[in-house]
Amino acid sequence: MTDRKELLERAQSIEESLHPYDLVVDGAPIWPVLRVTVCNRSLRGEMKPTGPPPRSGAGKNLRTLGHGALQWRRSRLSARPGGLLFLTERSYWTQSTQGTTDRFALPLMQAASELGVPSTLVVKDPVAKALVDLPEGTTTIRLDEALRARALHHWRRPVEPLRHIPGSGPVIDALASSYAKEPVAFLAKAVHGFRMHLRTWRSALRAFRPDHVFVTCWYAVENMAIAQAAHELGIPCTDVQHGVQGPAHFAYGNWMAMPSTGCSTIPSHFWCWDAGSADNIRSWAPAGHHRAFVGGAPWIEEHGLAPGQRTSGALRVLVTLQPVARPIPAVLTEAIRQMGNGCHWTIRTHPRAAEQAEQARQWAKEEGLLPWITVEGAEAEPIGSSLAGTDVHLTLYSSVALEASLCGVPTIALDPLAGDLFPDLLGNGSLVIRTSSEALVAELARTPANGMHRTTLPPLRERVQGFLARTSTTVNTR
Repeated sequence: MTDRKELLERAQSIEESLHPYDLVVDGAPIWPVLRVTVCNRSLRGEMKPTGPPPRSGAGKNLRTLGHGALQWRRSRLSARPGGLLFLTERSYWTQSTQGTTDRFALPLMQAASELGVPSTLVVKDPVAKALVDLPEGTTTIRLDEALRARALHHWRRPVEPLRHIPGSGPVIDALASSYAKEPVAFLAKAVHGFRMHLRTWRSALRAFRPDHVFVTCWYAVENMAIAQAAHELGIPCTDVQHGVQGPAHFAYGNWMAMPSTGCSTIPSHFWCWDAGSADNIRSWAPAGHHRAFVGGAPWIEEHGLAPGQRTSGALRVLVTLQPVARPIPAVLTEAIRQMGNGCHWTIRTHPRAAEQAEQARQWAKEEGLLPWITVEGAEAEPIGSSLAGTDVHLTLYSSVALEASLCGVPTIALDPLAGDLFPDLLGNGSLVIRTSSEALVAELARTPANGMHRTTLPPLRERVQGFLARTSTTVNTR
């Protein structure tokens, strides 16, 4: 299988030789859409294609269109101009003591509220109950039905071939040669979806008129459209770090030969957890564009207290799974057997793969490992709380390695790719790579119970105030 590094280098070669940033659809540069989509598709052949909502009967479709139109109208009437706009969806949610909340947006909204800056939260997925813990005065806008209705209408239109894009021929030929013809056909659907999102968010941001937009996972096609719409309106758009942002990432790795004015489908700013993530972005961002700010990981800081003393002889190991074909490697099974009562293992599912919980329980039962295993759903427990009760973090190459380092918890990676994704963690000793059961058991045997020194930053209120001041967002500094 082609590895991540090689896939990224192929895209970077196209950037250096063909300058694909000039490819424009509906006034927006689409090279970021093409690069991220083709690399992800080539790495994960089972990646779900961009496409219309599931088919329904004519009556249900009419109801969807009607409810969506009403919700779209209500959103415009309830919008409050100014302030910060955050977008939330199911994969960002977690459980607090009060109910469901957004672990990325909430801390920043609370700090902004203390500064007198109001927030609007746009909810893109259906939610049974209102999200909790929101600061007083927050405007909540539901768009789940409206977005579904717009998708239903948009995908009735035919998907245009990529070669209809002026000047696209050499880039398409290079993509077909470097990746495969089938992923290139896949890209036409991604661009078709991007056009839908661009129309949606141009209209929405004109109506909502925020001072600043925050997205999480900017390289989702919809968020690229949001970045473009914000750019056109002169609104800062910030990507809030949610995981790895290293040089081997398809979206955060080096963007070669980028124009000196940047690329408008990439956010204007990045809120980063640590200096390593920020420095990586600065290494390729043109001067004055795509600015990176070290703001820390507020949710982890609040919920991921430094690890406490071990209360028994068992080392506490948190295993974070990933959405891959074989999330539980054979090396883990053998290591658990060898450690026996010396370790207790918490197997945590990936936020986008809830089905892993049952798979993990069945695996533990079949392998006779139940006495040493606890299975934890990602939505049931904040990752910071899990890390607070952990002596060591174990994964293939999950971005939880970054969160663990912020909490003073060392990481053992089972896949060499982790070294490419987290070179800073590998360099400072907070991450090691062990690929055999023997090496893993030996590493666990010498892992300290009290973790490492924890990173400290100024109070979040001060960080948010400084960040908003740098991005020209109006702040009440009373």
